Amino acid sequence: MQPHDYKALIFAAGRGERLRPLTDAIPKPLLRVGQKSLIEYQLEALIDAGFRDIVINVAWLGEVIQTALGNGARYGCRINYSVENVALETVGGIVQALPLLGTKPFATVSADVFTDYDYAKLAAVCEDIEANPNQHVAHFVLADNPSFHPQGDFAIRNNLASRQGDAQHPRLNYAGIAAWHPDMFKNCVRGEKMKLFPWADQFVSAQQVTAEHHRGVWDNIGTEDELNALNDRLTKLQLKSQK
Repeated sequence: MQPHDYKALIFAAGRGERLRPLTDAIPKPLLRVGQKSLIEYQLEALIDAGFRDIVINVAWLGEVIQTALGNGARYGCRINYSVENVALETVGGIVQALPLLGTKPFATVSADVFTDYDYAKLAAVCEDIEANPNQHVAHFVLADNPSFHPQGDFAIRNNLASRQGDAQHPRLNYAGIAAWHPDMFKNCVRGEKMKLFPWADQFVSAQQVTAEHHRGVWDNIGTEDELNALNDRLTKLQLKSQK
C-alpha cells in the first residue's frame, strides 16, 4: 500500500510479569515466535498498510528494544521512541507520546498481540476521524473473547461501541488495536499513569467511538504457554509452506 500521513504507536513498555523469568532479560516485545520477534510482526504489518512513521513507547528494558530495532531504516520506516521511566499504561503512554504523534489522528497497536488484522483499515478510519472530529473521535477493533476474559468489553450497535451487550449484540474483547483523535487527550496530564478504561467510556457513552469485530487470527501473548502455542503453530505453518 502507498504511504500515507498517519502515524502509529506501538505499545511496548510493559514489564510482562506473567512471562517471567523470560522477560527478566528480554523485553516482552522482543520474544520470538516463528522466525521473528513479536514486535517485528506488528512493524511489518503496519508498514504494509502504509504506516511509515511509527512511534514505540518503551520503559522496561527499553534501551534493548531501541538497540534491536534502531531507527527503522532496515524495515522501511522511521521509528521514534517515547521513553517512560515507568510504564504509564495505555492513556498515559499515548499522552506521553503525543509530541511525537502530532495533531492528526493516529493508530495504536499492542506489541504483544499477534493478528492478521489489516491495518490499512485503520488508515481509512483515521481519515474519517480527521474529517468528522466532532462526531467520530476513536475506533476500537474487537475480537472474540479469550478464555481469560469471557465477559468481553464492548458490544457493537450500529457500528458504534457500547458497554451494553445482549444476545443479539454480545460483548466482545477489546483487541488492543484502535485509532484516536489527539484532542481526546487534551485534559490528560503528561507523565501520569492512566489506564484506558474506564477513561474512554465517556466517549463511548457519547456515541463517538466506532467499532468493528475482527473474526480472523488474534492472539494475546501473556503467558509462556500462549507464547509456546503460537510458536508451535507458526513453525508448523512454515514447515508446511516449505514442502
